Formats: sequence, structure tokens, C-alpha cells
Amino acid sequence: MTVKIYSGQGGYDWGEVELRFVLELSPEQIDKLDKLLEAAVKIPDQDDGFGTDGSIWFLTVNKQGYHLQLGFWTPTAGTEQRQLSDFAALGL
Repeated sequence: MTVKIYSGQGGYDWGEVELRFVLELSPEQIDKLDKLLEAAVKIPDQDDGFGTDGSIWFLTVNKQGYHLQLGFWTPTAGTEQRQLSDFAALGL
């Protein structure tokens, strides 16, 4: 799994990749992540959550010909009302 953190300020300017690292996952971790992803992808790819401060969380999945990209503004704000509990449970 690859993680990237950008230097910019969210919607103002993404900036450059400030931190990039690759995590090698065990078979058990992959199984757990697969189960979390199955729940997370049942949510809509757009929601009405937005604010003047916060961050945008993106998740891109490429697995065996399957591609998915989700993005949400600060999913830890109003998580239950926005039905983002499963996405937030990924712990990104």
C-alpha cells in the first residue's frame, strides 16, 4: 500500500508530495483491509460535507483490474450523519 501526503493547503493548492512511503502488508492485514474496503465502497462517491478548514481524504484502489477512487472532505466531521463511518474506519 502506498501512502502520500502533500505539502499544500487542501483546496487552495495541493503542493508537492511531501511524504511518500510504501507499506508491505501481511496476508492477514490484506484480508482485514479487503473487508474494510468492501464496507467503504458502499457509500456514495459524493456527499454534501464541506467546510472552510480541514482536509480531503482520498482513497484509490487498484486491484485485479478493479479501480475505485473516493474523496471526502474531513470525513471525521459529521461522520455518522454523512454516512462515512465505514470510510473513516479505514483509519487513513
